[in-house]
Amino acid sequence: MSARKIALLLLILGLSALFVGNVMRSRAGRAFQAVRDNETGAAIMGIKLFEAKMGAFILSSFLAGIAGALFASYTRYIIPSSWDLALSIQFVAAIIVGGVASVWGSILGAAFVFALPRIIEQFSLLPSSSASTGVSSGDVNALIYGLLIILFLLFEPGGVIGLVRRSQLLARTSNPPEEEGGDVVESINPPASNVHVEPGFDSSVPTTGEPS
Repeated sequence: MSARKIALLLLILGLSALFVGNVMRSRAGRAFQAVRDNETGAAIMGIKLFEAKMGAFILSSFLAGIAGALFASYTRYIIPSSWDLALSIQFVAAIIVGGVASVWGSILGAAFVFALPRIIEQFSLLPSSSASTGVSSGDVNALIYGLLIILFLLFEPGGVIGLVRRSQLLARTSNPPEEEGGDVVESINPPASNVHVEPGFDSSVPTTGEPS
């Protein structure tokens, strides 16, 4: 693939990610998210379920059409056998591994799932045919996809983006910001040695020993 094609693909990918991110922050995008999370609650809020689902279908079809046109221009030909069950499993694995309901998660998941087989084939880590040894790169890829789906569904449903957000949260909690105004608090609250409780008063209200 030439540098111009790679630049064109990256440009279209960036524009598509920006477009989808803006749509998800709009009123229609919030309706999509509400229907995804809870259809009953979305209907109670006044969101029309049919319109929201149809809008999501049209948007996804639009993006899929762009991807199909780019794929056809890259491969020069398309045969029906290319769209099999394994490709559907790869799509599901990319979404789950990257992070559901996240634009960056989808990009990271697709890069990981679809780049891993190319790396294995490029460096010839495993034979391409399973007739001689019984194990091929395709078999290993299927096992890796299934294992990743199970692991992320059990331990991290948010995918890679969820791991990044959790690590950021742990970093913030482990390094809390320094509290300001400590001297002012000490000047307002008197030392405990000068505080005693007068008889007949509520013990929860401290008073100083000096007369008022």
